[in-house]
Amino acid sequence: MSEKETSASHAQAIALQNRRMMGHRSFWGHLWDVITHTPLYSHWKQILTYLRRLRAVTVTLRILTVLLAILETGALVLVSTAIFLVILPLLIAMMTGIFITAAIESVKSNRILKNGLREKRVCVLFMPRDVNPFFSRHARTLATEGFTVLVVSPYWISAKSLTKTSEKAGFYCTFRKEEQNLYLIRRYYLFSLRKRVLSKCNVSYLY
Repeated sequence: MSEKETSASHAQAIALQNRRMMGHRSFWGHLWDVITHTPLYSHWKQILTYLRRLRAVTVTLRILTVLLAILETGALVLVSTAIFLVILPLLIAMMTGIFITAAIESVKSNRILKNGLREKRVCVLFMPRDVNPFFSRHARTLATEGFTVLVVSPYWISAKSLTKTSEKAGFYCTFRKEEQNLYLIRRYYLFSLRKRVLSKCNVSYLY
């Protein structure tokens, strides 16, 4: 497969993911869908399947084999695991704090955008992780042609803007105004915005 075909396939897969995301009515439904489509979840399901099928003796032997393999990997893996067990709760606590803040801010954000989007033509774009000049120009062109452009960021925490050289890099929980008629939107805020504001607007979704 050529590089061009690979790039096209990747873009198509991202578009399908975004379309599937918009098929959920709430952020939590989307989050569960993301979790259940991760390799880690697939492995966990396979492990559960094995545990249901195997007898107790076989399971015990497999557990002992895994424990021996872990011990043979040396102290580096054990240290890494310990660090992971410390960092994971911190990440969970941080994300929980962000979600709570976003839920509180969404009321004010919805009110602001409701006034700003009233009687406007709204266009929702989904920003790729590798922002390219074409995407940035396309978003800005739509904003100058009378559309109010909402760009959905792929990042849950990062404050990256539409361009790498942008000075607008402040953190935001719900949305951030980039330019006139151009806004960055968090994915987890999009569901509230769609239900409370966009459902009453003339909206086009470009995947």
